[in-house]
Amino acid sequence: TIAEAGAFGVFHLITSEPDRAYKALSDAGFTVTKTSMLGVELKNLKDSLYTVSKKLAEHGISVDYAYMSLSSDGNPYLVLRVNDIERAKIALD
Repeated sequence: TIAEAGAFGVFHLITSEPDRAYKALSDAGFTVTKTSMLGVELKNLKDSLYTVSKKLAEHGISVDYAYMSLSSDGNPYLVLRVNDIERAKIALD
């Protein structure tokens, strides 16, 4: 996604090769940072979104932003930027 942040734009890229993407963008002159994300495969989209949100809220986990994608077998896949990935993993286990 691309979002405006004053005098510059912020581009979020989800990739299976973060080091390669980081190098390519840095070499092209972009300011780059890496951020860890949490991926959750959803078996039933409606119920799973509710369940994931509820469990995270119950454990005090904040979601900064989220994206939807598809897993390699075609299931919906939720990609989350949360304030504490380790606690989020425990909450969703």
